[in-house]
Amino acid sequence: MKLFIKNEDVRNKPGFKIYDCDGNDIHSVSIDYTVLGIKIDVFNFHLKRISKIRERGFYFNRTYKILTGDQKIKLLLQVKGSSILATIIGCPFSIQGDLSKKEFSILDENKTVLMEHKCKKNVSTYYELDIKSEDYELLCVCIALCIDTLLTINIKDAGKDVIYLVKDIFKDKRVLDGLRETFSPNKLDGCKNNSECEIIKED
Repeated sequence: MKLFIKNEDVRNKPGFKIYDCDGNDIHSVSIDYTVLGIKIDVFNFHLKRISKIRERGFYFNRTYKILTGDQKIKLLLQVKGSSILATIIGCPFSIQGDLSKKEFSILDENKTVLMEHKCKKNVSTYYELDIKSEDYELLCVCIALCIDTLLTINIKDAGKDVIYLVKDIFKDKRVLDGLRETFSPNKLDGCKNNSECEIIKED
């Protein structure tokens, strides 16, 4: 089963719409940014909430509490240098791939692939989900939404690329000074050829 996640306004706020391969709108996702974190709610076609996600964290880690029906899990995302590590608590799933590029797979305890997630670009960025098990469809979608809402930026630190999570990046003076240097007018002129200017974000 293939699903597609696209950025669209939901209830006059930024969010996602989820479509099937026939172009039918099957889920809408509202996203609220609060002082404490991010609130993500998933609604079905009849606008009934079927899942909720609550996020807390800092610029090097995020914790997501996911509730779908009677399933309750936690997703921990932790920045380690130029990569993002994922840990799932509450079910025997694991995530493999490059989360910063939104290219990853969800595996069960037997290393069987439950879902493949790819980042696609046409006029704008969207995400393609290839779900292998319908039993875990909603749970896989919720895990994907957590990762799809990540906004990251690459900063040169001691000659190496280091990932920071943009939502809280401006609380770190060292990072802020690096951003000022990276995005100064002179550097922005050559941004297309400058790896320091690489921003990974949803359109």
